[in-house]
Amino acid sequence: STKRATGLQYLLECFVAHQRSSWCRLATLSYEVAWSTVVSVGFSPEVLVNWVRQGSRLGPFLDLVTVTLLAPTSEGRAAPLMGSEVPRKAYFTAQQVALHGTTMEALGRFGVPLLGAVMALFPSMVRSWWSDQHRTVRGAFEGFCRHNLCAGVIETELQAIELNLVQARAQEASTEGSAEASSPSSSIIDAESLKFLTHENITIHAIPEARQVVVTYSKDDATVAVRLRIPANY
Repeated sequence: STKRATGLQYLLECFVAHQRSSWCRLATLSYEVAWSTVVSVGFSPEVLVNWVRQGSRLGPFLDLVTVTLLAPTSEGRAAPLMGSEVPRKAYFTAQQVALHGTTMEALGRFGVPLLGAVMALFPSMVRSWWSDQHRTVRGAFEGFCRHNLCAGVIETELQAIELNLVQARAQEASTEGSAEASSPSSSIIDAESLKFLTHENITIHAIPEARQVVVTYSKDDATVAVRLRIPANY
């Protein structure tokens, strides 16, 4: 898929034709295991993003995982995972796939949490891939992610905002009274930004459970609050 202009439809047809082959399913499992290793190694975000972009690696991965969710079973039944909510306890590890056999459903159960991790790491690239798909695939993929994965991505994003604020406050406290400023922070909100916001009477607060970011501006006795609500399919 990285070397040929193969679309998702072609890949799906290949899986439908060859999923009876244990070699085909084993190759898919190997590919998913390789990606899970990359995601869990803990590269810095910049290194990981550059690696993915330079090799155009994300598209083929998303194609393959989506196919494991879309493809019917070898008995001809409809895709067992795509139309349903998959509880976390139903996710599979690589060892569980080996125990249950490399069926398409088992590969899908292994790929679901991996897909969630990739969505949290590369949300904009996943969205770009999604927007290029056929509307039928887009609808199925969006519905599946909304029920199973988007909540985790939203929580990760909002927790990052809270973490940035905490780090900025700590950085500000450590440099207060010091002649030398510390090195610039890689945080989205650094100590200088926080100082500006404080001076302007602006506060930011993330509420993950409500999918909201609240920005409050106070002046004299007046207060204005803007609530940014993240959609459920973010």
